[in-house]
Amino acid sequence: MNYEFKRKDKLRIIDRFGLEFFNSVSESLELLLIRWTVKDLVLIESFSSNLAFKGRSQIYGAVVMKFALNEKEFINEVNALKNFDQSQMCKLIDFDLDKKVLLEENILPGTELIKDKSIENRLEVFCDLYC
Repeated sequence: MNYEFKRKDKLRIIDRFGLEFFNSVSESLELLLIRWTVKDLVLIESFSSNLAFKGRSQIYGAVVMKFALNEKEFINEVNALKNFDQSQMCKLIDFDLDKKVLLEENILPGTELIKDKSIENRLEVFCDLYC
């Protein structure tokens, strides 16, 4: 699969992360799509500290690929996801340290805590996440 960036997306990515980062992602993307058998790749429009795509892996199902700009933040996220080990967070499927990219389970948001009427349920979920 050859992923083609739309012109407006390319400009937004370069503006937010820089040309060097964009070129690095562009060079790595095709190999990672093959490695993780990802199809139907879609850029996630909102940018945080990562550049993220969602897609479908023939091996893992619905996935998110996140490219990190900052190596320290990337390593912290990998370690956090490993430590949570699927308890309340999405599953870390794989990662590439050299390319600073995570492959995570794509989960859909559940019920927001504030919408659960039971204070006991809200506190139980919050305390699980906090611990």
